[in-house]
Amino acid sequence: TLMDITYNYVEQIFCFGRIQITAQTMAFCLTNNIPIYLFSGKGSYYGSLRPMPSGRIFLRQKLYSASQDFKLRNHFARCILDGKIHNYKSYLQQYARNHTEFNPEKEIAEFDRLMVNIKTAESLDRLRGFEGAATAAYYRALSRIIKSPFQFTNRNRRPPTDPVNGLLSFGYSLLFY
Repeated sequence: TLMDITYNYVEQIFCFGRIQITAQTMAFCLTNNIPIYLFSGKGSYYGSLRPMPSGRIFLRQKLYSASQDFKLRNHFARCILDGKIHNYKSYLQQYARNHTEFNPEKEIAEFDRLMVNIKTAESLDRLRGFEGAATAAYYRALSRIIKSPFQFTNRNRRPPTDPVNGLLSFGYSLLFY
C-alpha cells in the first residue's frame, strides 16, 4: 500500500498502463459517483467508466435546446473566448512584471485587437479563427518564457515532438476526458 485515502477526497481516477481494478472497486466508484479514466502507458485515451447520468433530464433538454439557439450559442462562445484571451493577457503581464527582460507588448496588442473583434463576430467560424490567432500569439510568447533545458518553439501534436508539447498534450487529455 502506497497511500490510504478516504473516498470522499477522490473526485476521479486516472489509470495509466496495465492497471488492475477489481469489480468491487469499480462498483464502489460507480455508486459513489467517481469516474475512472483508462489510458495507455503512453497516455492514449482508451475510455472511461462513468456512473449513470443523474435524473436531470430537464436540464439536459434545456442544454440541447440552447445548443440549437444561434444567438445564445455565439454569445456563450464569445464569453468563453473573451475569458481565454483575458487569461492569456493576464499571465503574460504578470510574468513580465516579475521578469523585466520579457516584453509581451506585441502579443498584448494582438490580444486587445482580438478582444474588440470577438464582440462583433457573427459566426462560430470567425470566433474559432480569433481563438487560433490568440493561441498562436500566446505560444509565441511562451516560447520566449520557457528556458533551457526545455525547448519550445511552437505548439505541435500527433505526436508531440518535445517534452513541453508532450506535457501540454497530456494536460489537455486530462482536461478533455
